[in-house]
Amino acid sequence: MGARDQWNAHAAFPAKTMQELIAKAQKAPGQITFASPGTGSLGHANVEYFSSLAKIKLLHVPYKGSGMALNDTIAGQVDGITDNLPSALLHIQSGRLRALAVLSDKRSPALPDVPTYGELGYPQMGNGGWFGVVAPAGTPQDIVNKLNLAIHSAMQQPEFIKKMDEAGATLIPNTPAQFQAQIQQAVTRYAAVAKVAKFSAE
Repeated sequence: MGARDQWNAHAAFPAKTMQELIAKAQKAPGQITFASPGTGSLGHANVEYFSSLAKIKLLHVPYKGSGMALNDTIAGQVDGITDNLPSALLHIQSGRLRALAVLSDKRSPALPDVPTYGELGYPQMGNGGWFGVVAPAGTPQDIVNKLNLAIHSAMQQPEFIKKMDEAGATLIPNTPAQFQAQIQQAVTRYAAVAKVAKFSAE
């Protein structure tokens, strides 16, 4: 299941578009703040990677979890946050947050007016985060296949589809082999992002 990440600014932040945010950051390096669930988190990595691509400097404000990070962004304690759409959608719809860009290969049906990073000229950002189901190593293949079929069946239920649409999530059914390849691609990509962002293991 895909859960599109997006850059959200608090309602009073003066930049109305990502282009305006970049312009402001170029004029005042390190002055625009962004929250994340913690140093080295996906939200931190995505913003640092985008900053390197856009050649801007933003100030990272790490939190111990996404809840407080999101709340403080809504309150204007920090300027912005990259969060997954299901968590932020209600706040965007209420006007407490303003989405400036979506990390996805196409625009979200829930936010049709918000451009993707690719549209803004940053296709290297990729197509966003996702959630999946894994089993312990060594699980017999026939059990894995049965679980996969059961999950696919659940993903076809109209009520489940409706709930996912309302949350801004995208259902992406695949095979165990395809999901394994997807995981490996993510590991490779974020290893590269970690180098760009100068993350180090603690």
